[in-house]
Amino acid sequence: MVATVQDYSREELLRCIQVNWGEYLPVLRALPADQQTVYACEQGFVSLRDFLIHVAAWWSKAIECAALYQYGGVFPLHDETDDEFDRRVIARYPGWTLADAEKYFTITWLTICGLVSHLPDKCFDNPVVNRWLAETIVLHYDQHESPAVFRRRRAVS
Repeated sequence: MVATVQDYSREELLRCIQVNWGEYLPVLRALPADQQTVYACEQGFVSLRDFLIHVAAWWSKAIECAALYQYGGVFPLHDETDDEFDRRVIARYPGWTLADAEKYFTITWLTICGLVSHLPDKCFDNPVVNRWLAETIVLHYDQHESPAVFRRRRAVS
């Protein structure tokens, strides 16, 4: 995702994942279907399904990084572009419906919330783990327009 990242505390990461990302699904579900598609397209995806898979897949990578570090493993270098990663993970679930993607998003969101809450402090001191968490939680949130902002902007237009 992004090359240089500041360190984030557990509290900062939790606030972003629980509050900011926590509003995503309820706000998106409240949009009419055509507006969900417009939102996804503005984020660079053909459907809301694909967008939700994209977000959850990046969280899964951060979860994997933190888990490997906790148990002495080394997280492999990211050997594909972000777009290649997105295409690969979206292609992994060709039969999934929007409801399936929402479940994946929710389960992964709950998992990363729990992970950040319970990670040992040493994980936040590790630059690789902290970078993955920061990029996939805080910076990734900043890369996509909040659905609440999108809703307000569309209501005014």
